[in-house]
Amino acid sequence: DSSSSGKSVPFYIKNILNATTTLRGWLNSALSTFFSDDTRKKEGGNYTYCPVEEDEQGNKSFFFRLRRYNYDDNESVEKFVPGVVHIGTTIGDLRSLRHGLSPEEVDRYLKAAGPNSIRLKKPNLLDSVYDEFGNLFYLYQNFLIWAWFPLWFFYIAILHTVVRVAGGLSVAYFKWKNDCCLYQLGQVTGDVDVLRDGQFISLPQQALVPGDIVAISSGLQYC
Repeated sequence: DSSSSGKSVPFYIKNILNATTTLRGWLNSALSTFFSDDTRKKEGGNYTYCPVEEDEQGNKSFFFRLRRYNYDDNESVEKFVPGVVHIGTTIGDLRSLRHGLSPEEVDRYLKAAGPNSIRLKKPNLLDSVYDEFGNLFYLYQNFLIWAWFPLWFFYIAILHTVVRVAGGLSVAYFKWKNDCCLYQLGQVTGDVDVLRDGQFISLPQQALVPGDIVAISSGLQYC
């Protein structure tokens, strides 16, 4: 996975880079069929560009597939590694948490796991329309329309265009609505009582870290 600091890369730039990578893979496969050793190990995978974030302490991290990766500046590592939090595996380990987490543990766990939220990109209707009409199926439909318009079948081409555009917009709209519902499920709101240093305090639910002990109250509550 490649990472770049700064603002998020626009979606059309990502599509161009992904298309270029795919085309390069097809070209390499075609050339290797004729000019390379067939027993050579084939390369697979793709590239994903993730924006790197830096906090006030200078810690660098990025999120990929809902998981946080932190930069380890250890000389033997010097790369981004998945954030891992070890709470414990025995009853004794769990009993040691009966007074709650200390501020030092909270800072360490927050650095490793990040905020208590699901990082989802906010859906955009224009992005859904672009992705839908970028499908190869619509390219085939365009060829049909271009072939019909110069001929006496232009009325069929007009009808086919209306049907294709209406169908594509409908599919894109429902995909966008489904993405909006999924995005709403990932939003964590409200406050919760958390045991920290032997005392219950009220904190936003996004401030929870692995190992926190929370007081469950009646009603709807996300943790």
